[in-house]
Amino acid sequence: MIDVEALRDARMSPALDAPVSIPAAGIDESESHGCANDLGEVSLQIDIYRDATQARQAADHDTQDPTGPGNPFPNAVRVPFGEPRGGAKLIATQTGISRVTWSNGVHYALLEINSDPEIRGLRSRHPSEVLNTLIDRLVNRADRMLTEGNW
Repeated sequence: MIDVEALRDARMSPALDAPVSIPAAGIDESESHGCANDLGEVSLQIDIYRDATQARQAADHDTQDPTGPGNPFPNAVRVPFGEPRGGAKLIATQTGISRVTWSNGVHYALLEINSDPEIRGLRSRHPSEVLNTLIDRLVNRADRMLTEGNW
């Protein structure tokens, strides 16, 4: 599901690890599928919930406003998706840790990006614009594949 051309354009490794699937452990658990690039810079997890409402609630919950001590997204820019996806983009160039969640029907998607953090005095390899473009490309591709049932 991860677009290798989008990774290459963002100056990240386009080599992908083998996808992983974890069946639901119980009736109240979700089935989970994941994939990542070989350097762990980008990972995508898809959970399948019993209904679309649960998937949407998970997407909205996991990218709430990131405030408070110990939060890995200080100074993150939060851009909500709104309808019909829910969830949001949290882009944190300062730490290099970004999180994106959204839903597509019964599918909950979690995209995490570990990019180079900003270092004062050095040109960033992964500025906010690069990460935002990468996120949009990965989300749109994954969304299209989920909608088509071709993943």
